[in-house]
Amino acid sequence: MEYRVLGKLDVLRDGRAVDLGSFRQRALLALLLTAPNSVFSTDQIIDGLWGADGGIDKQNALWVYVSGLRKALEPNREKRSGGSILLTRAPGYLVEVAPEEIDAVRFERMVAEGRALADVDPAAASLVLGEALALWRGRAFEDLRTSRSRRPRSPVSRSYGSRPSRPGSMPISSAGCRGS
Repeated sequence: MEYRVLGKLDVLRDGRAVDLGSFRQRALLALLLTAPNSVFSTDQIIDGLWGADGGIDKQNALWVYVSGLRKALEPNREKRSGGSILLTRAPGYLVEVAPEEIDAVRFERMVAEGRALADVDPAAASLVLGEALALWRGRAFEDLRTSRSRRPRSPVSRSYGSRPSRPGSMPISSAGCRGS
């Protein structure tokens, strides 16, 4: 699986896009991907998806979204089984993924690699940083922003905001190899 959060939220299985369902179902996955392999309590998830909005049974709605995501992410999973990606763990849920399956994690690794190369091999650093920049397809979680919702913030979007416009716009070493 490949989880793409640096732009519109996309999940690819064997190179093919996975239909993640409704807006809130997608937002649930996005929220869980902000801290992969970490448990989010149901209260945290409900607050993240609905905030103070009232009028619906949020717990039941959450169960429906979890069920829908499990079907999307693991279509061959046996019914009523826990699956291996979206897991129930007290007091809530987590998404279990290998770090390299998330583009934001790959981006961070490549930036670190590029920074390490900057002083010893600027050409190699430029290539690695160029590959890192190519992972960005827009603002992180771009499709999950509405006037009524709070877009999930990935650790990368907290660090860099949105895709840097050019390699020199992001500091790559304390030696100052910026914009050259």
